[in-house]
Amino acid sequence: DALRLRGVARSLEAVSPLATVARGYAILRHGDGRVVRGTGDVAAGDRLSARVADGELRLRVESDEG
Repeated sequence: DALRLRGVARSLEAVSPLATVARGYAILRHGDGRVVRGTGDVAAGDRLSARVADGELRLRVESDEG
């Protein structure tokens, strides 16, 4: 059972958004928690947060050029 549990844990970790962040990517979110999936999700002046490996950054969109 312990071996199977470790395998399941590894599988979950591999698809975790935080594992992606640890590889150097960021997760962008609006103030209300909505995830930014593309340039059409933001407009100039929007304030976002960026989750990176060691914390969070506060950002403001300067341009929404797609």
